[in-house]
Amino acid sequence: METWIVWAMVAIFLAILELFLPGLTLISLSLGAVAASVAASFKAGMSVQMGIFCGASIVCFVALRPILLSLFYPKNGKHETNVQALIDKNGIVIEDIKDGNTHGWIKVSQEDWPAVSVKGNFIPKNTKVVVKGIEGNTLSVEEGV
Repeated sequence: METWIVWAMVAIFLAILELFLPGLTLISLSLGAVAASVAASFKAGMSVQMGIFCGASIVCFVALRPILLSLFYPKNGKHETNVQALIDKNGIVIEDIKDGNTHGWIKVSQEDWPAVSVKGNFIPKNTKVVVKGIEGNTLSVEEGV
């Protein structure tokens, strides 16, 4: 089997393994293996291939990994999902929110949600609101920008 094929298989294996392990480390090694595969396809010696593998892996780890981490992991360490991601989002009232605990309806992120006022006050239709909390499937909102 030709050396470039072995490097290509290593690259594919590392890329697949990256899918199961967090941290975006193996993708740098995978890209290094791709570079070594290219070098092997030009009949470079094994020491040159290893040097290119190590060099490309280090460059990818130092240059590419921080960029990918900033895209996939938020800076505050939290990645809110589901309804928790709605907190502090802006919405608009589509059905009056009545006084007290009687809920109305708002539209947030292209979805309709039941909502009550945090202060228990009336909020008329077409008013801009900000989601401040969630209880069950009902959002707590207050008038805002």
